[in-house]
Amino acid sequence: LNCCIYLTDRTLKSLRSCGALEELILRGNKNFSDEGMLKILPSLRRLRDINLGCTELSDRSLVGIIEYCPLLEAVDVCFARNVTVTGLMRLFTDLDGQCPNIVNVGMSGIEGITDVVLSKMLAFRP
Repeated sequence: LNCCIYLTDRTLKSLRSCGALEELILRGNKNFSDEGMLKILPSLRRLRDINLGCTELSDRSLVGIIEYCPLLEAVDVCFARNVTVTGLMRLFTDLDGQCPNIVNVGMSGIEGITDVVLSKMLAFRP
């Protein structure tokens, strides 16, 4: 579904029947919302890799991913306009909790990431 300009909250709903899905690439899609994402996440508990780069999603979706995708190994939010350092910190501080398997986080283009912030994030990783 990479760069699928016709993907909306309504069409995103169809993913609720894809419970065995392990990889989801929604990069570049700007026509769906946090609300749509949060409605499908409870059905995607086997997800291991999610790419939300260049979307309009926010920290709300990131928190939902942490809550509903315990097997997640990789998350990409590069250039996701509404994801903030606060949301990323939440992800990093929860790595040993609900998402202990995350080894790859793409976060290029997120405003406010400094060396100090990166040091704090990495401090939560053994």
